[in-house]
Amino acid sequence: PNNYQLYLYGNIESGIRYVRSLRRKINKFKLANVKINDYLQNNALLKAYENSHYLISSSTKEVQSLVIPEALASGKPIISLRNETTDDVIKDNVCLILPQSTPAKIFAQKLKNYVTKTNKKYLKLATKCRNSVNKFDIRNVTPHIVELYSEAIKNNDLTMDQNTFILKVFLIFSMILGSLETILANFIDIEDKTLNKIGLSPKNVLSRK
Repeated sequence: PNNYQLYLYGNIESGIRYVRSLRRKINKFKLANVKINDYLQNNALLKAYENSHYLISSSTKEVQSLVIPEALASGKPIISLRNETTDDVIKDNVCLILPQSTPAKIFAQKLKNYVTKTNKKYLKLATKCRNSVNKFDIRNVTPHIVELYSEAIKNNDLTMDQNTFILKVFLIFSMILGSLETILANFIDIEDKTLNKIGLSPKNVLSRK
């Protein structure tokens, strides 16, 4: 619909052939509400999430993609084709995940039906999305790692060299999770600001002009 905005993000240089094909289609169908943007980082990425209301993905191959937990942490419902990351991260029907074989027209219709929600339903869904990634919080993950490591040592299942190696892995993993926690915290913070700013009007919640 003309009252919706679709923003596409990715590395334009590495995907130039695909981008050119998209631009031809945009021009052919005179889609003024579809914009192609380059890969984003840091504050620009946070700003993009802050100004969006849904994440749409048609990827059939996404192995451990950060974009899925990022979107969930920022309270953005996801409409996506099924892939490795959606299988691992999205549970309990939090978002709209469609089979990989879904035709483009069916995908578009399902998307349109999904985003046509009232303010109350959108807020409930956004909160559910945010809560679904609490399991990635380092404060929840670290105790489990420590427990497994301690149990292995207690049972003498590990040599000293193995102990040292696993401890290093644990420390690295903790640092990675710490970085992810910071990222998720930033997304949660910008979602709080977004909900306060937009006042949950249908016009803004559904990304309409």
